Amino acid sequence: MKKLFFLVSVLISGVSIAQNPYATIYLNSGEEQIAYDGSNTEEPEREIRKKGRSATNSNLGFITLDGDNFIYFTKAGDIERMDIDEIKRVVVDTKTYNNLQVTVVANQYQTKFAEVSIGADKVTFKPMKIKKKMVRMLQLIAENDNYILANLFSSGINHFYIFDKEGNLIEKQVGHSTTKKKCEKALVLVKQYFGDCTELISRMEENMQNTFGKGMQKQHLLLMTVGEDNKGSNYITGVECN
Repeated sequence: MKKLFFLVSVLISGVSIAQNPYATIYLNSGEEQIAYDGSNTEEPEREIRKKGRSATNSNLGFITLDGDNFIYFTKAGDIERMDIDEIKRVVVDTKTYNNLQVTVVANQYQTKFAEVSIGADKVTFKPMKIKKKMVRMLQLIAENDNYILANLFSSGINHFYIFDKEGNLIEKQVGHSTTKKKCEKALVLVKQYFGDCTELISRMEENMQNTFGKGMQKQHLLLMTVGEDNKGSNYITGVECN
């Protein structure tokens, strides 16, 4: 009986840690870690999304970027946090996310107020945007001999950032993939730095001609095309422009 109980315990234990590798985490220390897919967890994407504490979570399947935190499944099925300052880059399938310093405008929870007028019976205040420099994990979209095009998804909006090859920020927080006008404006900027990259430009133009959603929810996208079945295609990532 004891042998049977031991065998069942081993089998249950084996099932609980049977997970699949999902992403490779390259640390600044030179070490590597593996993030797993949480396959021994019911609704793993939902569970890891719940661990995010800010309104600006970026959910990348079975991992979540929550401001300064990288949240992932361990091999044992536990959910852990890691400070993104420890990470050099993360590779998920064909997508690479690098740590780069960006400047962002603070969200509504970080807004301060500046006094603008004082009346006889009231004081009027208006929001004052705060610009912050911080390190964030950005997806690498394209690269040529001089520049890097990266994308940051924050507060439900995609933003392009352009860096030189030394990591200096050249263009910041260029919103796209909402309206067609926004896409066209962003594409004009991309062409200034990647105009010779025919693959990148032609694929963005192709994606922009398609729409996702209906009515007030209709969107034009630059980095992918979403079909009627809600499945994405022509996803642009890691384009080498030589």
